Amino acid sequence: MFKKGVSANVKTQWKKGQSGNPNGRPTNSIPRVYLAYYKSKGKYTFKIGISSNCSARWKNIQSSSPKKLHFIKFNPTFHALNIEQKMLKEYKEYNFQGEWLKMKECDFNLLKSHIQITSDILSKDTIKERIDVFAKELMFFKNN
Repeated sequence: MFKKGVSANVKTQWKKGQSGNPNGRPTNSIPRVYLAYYKSKGKYTFKIGISSNCSARWKNIQSSSPKKLHFIKFNPTFHALNIEQKMLKEYKEYNFQGEWLKMKECDFNLLKSHIQITSDILSKDTIKERIDVFAKELMFFKNN
């Protein structure tokens, strides 16, 4: 199910059925954390989730929503499941129905700032970045 060389951390996060997808995580993409939301009567209603195919997930969520949703995607990261769970725990006081949360505009703006900062940090957490770091470490050991 996993490509050779995929880290154990990725394997434990993406076992069959743990990705929100009963077939497990596709091996050709890195998951993202997303935020789907809409504003109504001065409050934001939103859902935090993870997907390795955010466009398909967005279509699925939008088709079941009575309002037009906006969508924010984090940069790809191997830590998507951990980030999603941490954020859901941090914002659980705003939960009102299933996986949907609701908060005032000022609190939502703080959440969006949190997402932007996290996304900027995680933009370096890609396969290419990990390969580059590993290659530098190998060169260091080879030269020393």
